[in-house]
Amino acid sequence: MSRIYLLDDHAIVRDVLRVVLEAAGHHVVGEAAGPTPALAELARLGPEIVIVDLRLGQRSEFELLAEIQQRELPVRVIVLTMSEQPRHVAEALHLSPKTVDTYRSRLMAKLGLADVAGVVRWAIREGLIDAHDN
Repeated sequence: MSRIYLLDDHAIVRDVLRVVLEAAGHHVVGEAAGPTPALAELARLGPEIVIVDLRLGQRSEFELLAEIQQRELPVRVIVLTMSEQPRHVAEALHLSPKTVDTYRSRLMAKLGLADVAGVVRWAIREGLIDAHDN
């Protein structure tokens, strides 16, 4: 399966992603809480995929994406966000809201989910979010 690197400023999110991904047969080769240590490790560890939080809080995630491109690192990037508003995600990723909505719809269809509430229930069931978290 895939070699994956996790980049999220919340350790609990990285831990849950690691468990879910490794249970599905993927290999998590490394993780970091911020983009600076991640950039130092990406070339050395050679992941195929980097999963990154849209809002890291430190250095801009967009700087990280630009740096990955500039260094011509052969990785695919999956961006995660807790925002349910396609407009916010679209602005952050410099995409049209329609494009973001299309991707979200395709993902929901692949998971067999009909609405955002279904996505939330699926995420709770899979342990990706805590139902009691405020």
